[in-house]
Amino acid sequence: MADRIVGFGTESGEIENMAGSEEGMTKALARTTTRPVSNVTFALAGDDVFERSLALAVEWMKARNAAIPAEASRGAPFDVGGGGTSVARATRIDYEEGRVWSATIDDPDDTHVGRTWITEITIGEYHGGVHFGSRLLNFTRGDEEAFTASVPGLVRDLVRELDCTADGQTLSQDGTLIATPDDLDTLCALLERPDRRLPVVVLAEGRDRQPRVPLRTLVARLTGAAHVFGMTDGCADLLVQRIGRSLSVYNGAVRLYRPGLRFDDADPFEHPLWLAYAGRTSERGDMVVARVLASSLSSPNTDYPRFDAVRATVISNELAERRARSPANDPDLVRLLEEQNATLGAKIEKADDELNQWLADAEATRTSSDQQIAELLSDLHRSRSQNDTLRQALATGGSGHTPRAPLTDLSNFGAWAAANLSPRIWISVKAIKETERNGQYRTPKEIGDALYALDEIYAPMRCEAQTELKSVWDERSTALGISVTPCFKREGDLKRHPEYSVSYRGGTHWCHLHLKRGGGKDPKGMFRIYFLIDENEQRILIGHMPSHLDNNMTN
Repeated sequence: MADRIVGFGTESGEIENMAGSEEGMTKALARTTTRPVSNVTFALAGDDVFERSLALAVEWMKARNAAIPAEASRGAPFDVGGGGTSVARATRIDYEEGRVWSATIDDPDDTHVGRTWITEITIGEYHGGVHFGSRLLNFTRGDEEAFTASVPGLVRDLVRELDCTADGQTLSQDGTLIATPDDLDTLCALLERPDRRLPVVVLAEGRDRQPRVPLRTLVARLTGAAHVFGMTDGCADLLVQRIGRSLSVYNGAVRLYRPGLRFDDADPFEHPLWLAYAGRTSERGDMVVARVLASSLSSPNTDYPRFDAVRATVISNELAERRARSPANDPDLVRLLEEQNATLGAKIEKADDELNQWLADAEATRTSSDQQIAELLSDLHRSRSQNDTLRQALATGGSGHTPRAPLTDLSNFGAWAAANLSPRIWISVKAIKETERNGQYRTPKEIGDALYALDEIYAPMRCEAQTELKSVWDERSTALGISVTPCFKREGDLKRHPEYSVSYRGGTHWCHLHLKRGGGKDPKGMFRIYFLIDENEQRILIGHMPSHLDNNMTN
């Protein structure tokens, strides 16, 4: 018995404590955990596709429960299993506008005692359009243990055998290679598509290292749950030019692009990037797959009817028909059944609401944590790079002070800022893109000098309360011809202008200060840097530059 409990993940100390205790063992076995694993939905096309997909689903289920009757392949309801056999059930509704077939099956894990995989399947036809949806859950009796996230094998069967689409794209079990500028145009259009439902996963080829995960692995494990693309090094370079390095994927890395992406106003840390490292690769890519599938659980693509909801509707319809046939003969029984059905429906709705809310909260928390970790790692990487530069200078007999490079080319502003500014200065993707694409100031070095002054003097003066730097700032700002003033004269005007807002670590902040040089609005003869001070993290957040934000309230 002790070996069985070890299989459930119980620690050895717990086994000793429970030895000889029937009550303790009973409690261990009674612990159960149900966790959602993945959620998949897409459209189906072709002749008789409702019948064909239903038959494939039943065939897949019969491989796990041979007791499913033959007529099930033609859509007949069934309820088999129990007493040692995997439970499998299916129900169906036919109505004027369409039809819905839904099923569920329990599949015990042969490699892990006490673990069962529960697959829910729904195929619906409405006004001629056919859609498929599935949800995979993990049920564990005993102590919870880690498992590998996946999609049901049925999903791969459907994608292989039928014409399956999502977001206007054909789903492929082979993946799609981005190898030409036209291919890249198609990918970028998909990434920014406003109604995109599925995540997009892009794997870069790798110029001097192996890709983080083989493309075939990502495609096989994410079929139907994401659009998966491979990208050549040449197209990766073009992507960097088009959307900036901070949002791109390159040199063997993998990136997850969530729905809702807009290149000009995106936080790169909301779209996780897994870098490739020389000499290291992952054949399975568990970390990437788990993150992509987790994001599918609370996404808007979960709106197909679940098995319990379909079954409750079938029961309700049967009750209505029974009442219509014998309204007077069996009123008490009909009333009782209706009450039971209403109670069941309410419980299903409540459970669904609670589950969906839990998933949404969990995903929001996970996304926020991932984003903050990625930002901290980025800051750490930048600090380490700068420290390595100082160490190298000291090791070669230098003073330890390396002159910062002047800003000479606004089209390469992002790379210059990452290499030369300290983590005290954070610049939004929107500001970097605006500078690189539309910056026209005739002397880029002066913008760089202004940022250096913010970094070296203004930030420690304001963020770290180094008041002795006040005179140094006054002298430097006068020499550079710059000044820092509030954006608005009247308090409260700021938040009526969304262009002054910036997203940072999951929150919205407002740039209430701006650094100015030059007058008027000619972008060749003036520039502005709109920012705020984050006192908690002691850094300056730049939300917009270098153009003037046009409104009548700015001083």
